[in-house]
Amino acid sequence: MIDMIIIPFDIKTQSFRSKVRIYNSYLNYVEIDCLWDTGASRSSIPEYYAQLLMLKAICTSIVDGNNGKTMSSVYMTTFELDSKFVQVHPTSNSLDFALIGMDIISKGKMVITNDNGKLTMYFAFVEEAEV
Repeated sequence: MIDMIIIPFDIKTQSFRSKVRIYNSYLNYVEIDCLWDTGASRSSIPEYYAQLLMLKAICTSIVDGNNGKTMSSVYMTTFELDSKFVQVHPTSNSLDFALIGMDIISKGKMVITNDNGKLTMYFAFVEEAEV
């Protein structure tokens, strides 16, 4: 059986939101809200939490977001979503929540259902086949 993350649609924010744990190299973590964003090519984390976890920037990147292009730090960290761990290189953002972008979403299967007007998103990581 595949472990799936089940995320109901949040009517208040008009989005799919869940929790994510963000880890540093010392296995300290913070748990914050995240927005699942298929329009984001890369996941991102609030700059505040990158500083709180003392994440080291590995480079900078130009991010083309809703407010235009900005320069952003890129970090190496691990995200934990529903007991699954994914190493990612998120950019920083000025939001108060993380974005789960296509760098993570593309590692799984996502299905959105509408059952009597109730939207629900299901996500499961797909195990990479051995070559």
